[in-house]
Amino acid sequence: MIDELRDYIRSCPLINKKKKLYIDYLGTDTGEYTIDIMPGESIVKKYADGGSLRKLVFVFGSKEYYGSDIRTNIENSGFYDKFQRWIEEQNDIGNLPNIENVQSVNCVTYGYLFNTDGADKARYQIQMEMIYYKGV
Repeated sequence: MIDELRDYIRSCPLINKKKKLYIDYLGTDTGEYTIDIMPGESIVKKYADGGSLRKLVFVFGSKEYYGSDIRTNIENSGFYDKFQRWIEEQNDIGNLPNIENVQSVNCVTYGYLFNTDGADKARYQIQMEMIYYKGV
């Protein structure tokens, strides 16, 4: 399931295809991306037939330049605004990850600066969830 989610995120035209998209790891080079699986309750609703509606909570993040240059920081935030709109558009047209019974992929937060390396690089991220049905 994670591999298909990774393929889906990579299909976003905003993602630089020359840069790496890791799972649970973010390198030190700017422009690299990660999908980090988050802990939390996975079952949203249980059904009488034994099936359940579930969610996979994750973070999509990237390493970017940042600092006192306002334009750079605005561009970083702008990327996440555009990424969120792309996710919403994909849901609207039914273009979802190639995962059986997936119902939606949603951004739970806006993109935000998560932490800095103390110099000129920062991790930006957006919290997300994928909703899917799991049968018996």
